[in-house]
Amino acid sequence: MQPYLTFLSETYQGHLLLITFLHLLTWGYCVVAKLGFVSDDIEGGAKFSDRFIQEKDPQGNVVKEYKIDDYEIEYKGKKIKIKNTKWNPAIEFPGCLLRWFRINWGKKFEKLGENTKGHPIYGWVQSSRRHHLLNLIVQELNLILGYNLIAHLFGAKLALFSMLLFAVHPCGVQTVGWISGINYLFSLFGALLTFNLSLYLHNPYVYIPVITFTSAISCLTLLPGALNWAILLFLGKGNAAIIAGIVSLFVLLRQGREVLTYRSNAFKEQKMGKSTTVYWRKIIVMVKTFWYYVRLIPFPKRLGLFHTWGYHFDEKLEHIDRDFWAGAISLLGYGVAVLYSPPPVQFGLIWAFV
Repeated sequence: MQPYLTFLSETYQGHLLLITFLHLLTWGYCVVAKLGFVSDDIEGGAKFSDRFIQEKDPQGNVVKEYKIDDYEIEYKGKKIKIKNTKWNPAIEFPGCLLRWFRINWGKKFEKLGENTKGHPIYGWVQSSRRHHLLNLIVQELNLILGYNLIAHLFGAKLALFSMLLFAVHPCGVQTVGWISGINYLFSLFGALLTFNLSLYLHNPYVYIPVITFTSAISCLTLLPGALNWAILLFLGKGNAAIIAGIVSLFVLLRQGREVLTYRSNAFKEQKMGKSTTVYWRKIIVMVKTFWYYVRLIPFPKRLGLFHTWGYHFDEKLEHIDRDFWAGAISLLGYGVAVLYSPPPVQFGLIWAFV
């Protein structure tokens, strides 16, 4: 295990410059040149707008202001009015914080058009460029933390090739290019921060609150972060794994149940309640789903909003077929590889599975 690298290291700087350059090049090609913005980004920007409009006369004087679409919520037995730029206490933490931060990060005041009198109309809108910039900033931090972690564990050369692959792989690039995918990036940021700090911090009065906080960032922004304790165990950091496990259990019992209830009710309304019902054939669906994700690594086709396999639940998903046997063989091979592969491969396989 190598000592922690610093930003003064020429090797570190050169590797990170190459990783960053290729990541930005790939992102620019996919998002700007090839695909453009997905519809979810545009709709999300409209929903995040401040709903505040200002009318000015030709001399620039404000003649009228509109506050439209303020909405009313019930919170702790009281009805309160919420504007989109205000803190919404009815949204669970950290959703309330992320929402408040994102709408204030992306808002800009600009001319929307003119009314029948020829007066210019101004209002708050969301800038997709600012939201894309936020995704890029968080991902750049992830690339630095990921490189630092792998270099510390297995050397700078392996860290370079690993992070280059991660930086340009479609599974990662699409998450950055999709504005609404910011929670994936925040969750990874919290996880990588947890792993890096667990190897660096030794004073219990420091690492207990720090690991608690970074673990909370990871699993509160995305529930798979609740399994970070498994990676901490692999790294030999038992105390950090216990802390992360306790945080994860609390999040799963509180937020996980709420998400499960919300999703179940939503599927029932769409006449797809069977997809959230637990029975033995769901094991078949799980095995086939594992094969679907394994298949995405070498053949990353139709990701995220555009994937077709299993997008709508049907009975064919519960049938034993070629996909099931491919998934079963993959699971068996995966388990054997985890047991008998060298440590870097074990680390990668455990990370991917988690």
